[in-house]
This record gives sequence, C-alpha cells and structure tokens, in this order.
Amino acid sequence: MRSLEQVLFEQFATAVERAIAPLGPGRGSEPLRVRVLTKDRQQLDFRLVEVDLYDAELVGTRFDSSPIRLPLANVQTVFRRRPRVPRLLLIWLPWTAAGTCAGLLLTSGHHWLTPGLDTFVGACCGAVIAGALSWLLRDWSALYRWVSIYGRPAA
Repeated sequence: MRSLEQVLFEQFATAVERAIAPLGPGRGSEPLRVRVLTKDRQQLDFRLVEVDLYDAELVGTRFDSSPIRLPLANVQTVFRRRPRVPRLLLIWLPWTAAGTCAGLLLTSGHHWLTPGLDTFVGACCGAVIAGALSWLLRDWSALYRWVSIYGRPAA
C-alpha cells in the first residue's frame, strides 16, 4: 500500500513532467525554473530537470550549470515561475503601436511603398523593438510570479 507521501510525490512528479513537456513535435523539453524552500528554511533557485521517485530527490542544474540533487524529504515547498501576461502585453502593445505611428509619421509626406505597406512595416519594426525589449527584460522580477506546485507555503 502506498503512503500519502508517496502519492503526493507522484502527483508532484506528474505536474513537473507536464510543465517540462515540449509544446510541439520536434521540440526538446526545457528545464523548469523553480524556487525550492527547504525544511531548514533555505531557499534555492535552479532549473528542475526531473523528479526522481526511485531515489526520492529533485534533479536539476544551477544557473552556473553545476548539478544539484535535493532529497524530497528536505523539501517543504516548490514554486515555479509563471509570466504575468498582462504586464508582458503592456510592454508589447505600446511599442508595436509606437512603431505603427512612427511608420505613419515617417511616410506621411512621401510614401516609400504604399500607405498601407508603410504602416505595416512600421508595425513590424515596433513588434521587433518590443520583442527585443521583452528579451532584455526577461529576468525582471516584476514580469513573473512564483506559484506553488508542491507543498505548503511557509507560515
């Protein structure tokens, strides 16, 4: 008979496998960025590769590519990083709109292509700038939140 702890570990392993699973065919899976709170109140941030149920440990890599193996018995809570989509959109949409307006303003006196194509090119430039800005801000903590996927939050 399985213990309650074993069932919880299996549910956690399933949740991690779903989160790590590739989005489409031909794509490799990426490690899950997690924050782990241990029972002795340490906080560890690393990339989780798998939950090893046979050895009862978390297997991952630190951000300097060194391996980490953390026993599940020492884990209190595991959080995963989730994007705050509205905040990401607040970066993308204004920059795309600004690119569209810039395309309109730059071509208002004379058209390089046609008015519609000039606007489209401006929107594309704005989207590229917004993408570059999002990439530069990809680790900014205000764009993400930590969501518990295992255990209980510390009181």
